[in-house]
Amino acid sequence: PSSTPLDHIQSLGKIVKESLKNLNSLTELLEYLEHDQSEVRFASMMSLHRLFLFFLNNNRFRQTEVIEPKKRKTVAALKVRAWLKESYGSFVKTLLSFLEGDVALFQVAAIKILMSFVRKLSIYRVEEPSEAYFANILFPRIVSSLLANASGLSEEALGLFTSRYLVYDDVRYFLLKNLKTWLEQKRELSVKKGSDAISSESQELVFLLLHSFKFPTGKISSFFVGGEKDIQQKNSRQCR
Repeated sequence: PSSTPLDHIQSLGKIVKESLKNLNSLTELLEYLEHDQSEVRFASMMSLHRLFLFFLNNNRFRQTEVIEPKKRKTVAALKVRAWLKESYGSFVKTLLSFLEGDVALFQVAAIKILMSFVRKLSIYRVEEPSEAYFANILFPRIVSSLLANASGLSEEALGLFTSRYLVYDDVRYFLLKNLKTWLEQKRELSVKKGSDAISSESQELVFLLLHSFKFPTGKISSFFVGGEKDIQQKNSRQCR
């Protein structure tokens, strides 16, 4: 029997993990994100998620060797790393477009994957295993996409974001920080345009987000990143 797109996606995921020589298959997986069948797009999204987590766990995005330009292996490794980062950036951009789309299933999946990257990048960037660090690089883009799609954001996606992630003090802190930045940017744009750059739906979503949690009154102790589990993972990875 002929191979289906779903079979092909599964096969591509396996061969990419087996060897970096098969990295070109990532391009095919990224192309499947634009397939006309939703189940194919979804399968590709899940496969790419697993692969990029695999690369992060194995330090494929980090420069660990001494750069010696004359050595072919070093130059090749740098090219592979640059290409991986570019592919990751393309995947993140597509996930954000799904978050700004109108399909609840893809909105929910995009939030889960993007937040897993926030957590993984936070662990990945900490130099000392005992340190806590929140990668507030991707997170502002997630917040912006949520607000950009205020009128089309599904109850499932909003409910997931508030119930699963806003229970953590560090996520709440950076949400407030990024909301402040977003509002200031929109206010400046409003002044330049001479009209309100913030839609009523976006304003309503900001209020909903702010009222979805209580501000801590005691010691801050609930963290999305930097907990004991993250420290153990960081230690085990550095020992490889």
